[in-house]
Amino acid sequence: MDTSGSVIDALNGLWTVKRALIDQNVARARVCEARGQAASADRFSSIAFGHMREVASLLDRIVALDGMPELQTVDAVPIGDTLAAQLKLSLDAERAATERYLQTIKVCEAGGDAETAGLVRESLENQRGHIESLSTELREAADEAR
Repeated sequence: MDTSGSVIDALNGLWTVKRALIDQNVARARVCEARGQAASADRFSSIAFGHMREVASLLDRIVALDGMPELQTVDAVPIGDTLAAQLKLSLDAERAATERYLQTIKVCEAGGDAETAGLVRESLENQRGHIESLSTELREAADEAR
């Protein structure tokens, strides 16, 4: 198993993406809450908490591989002015994160780390659920705007 760096680097890259998603969803939840959009605020909060649980697993795995969590890199976090814009930006970010998951799985498999690949695959399923939910919400928001 390759723990020399490529798997740890891939996990740190995924962690950076997840931290941005957490920030993005927490900010959106607060904006929606302030605008009286309780259902959307609850949904964004729920997504943020799901990402937080996954980040904890990533951190545990990085440390278990004798790695050090990388804290220096932070991605930009666009918020959006309207609910539809927020949903679209969230959907785009979740899709980009899915690509990072797939890349991380490939790195883990190439390094012979089936355990980490399995952990990332489990999180990928949650990620796909977020995409499905956000797609539905975006369609509903577009229908309501008509």
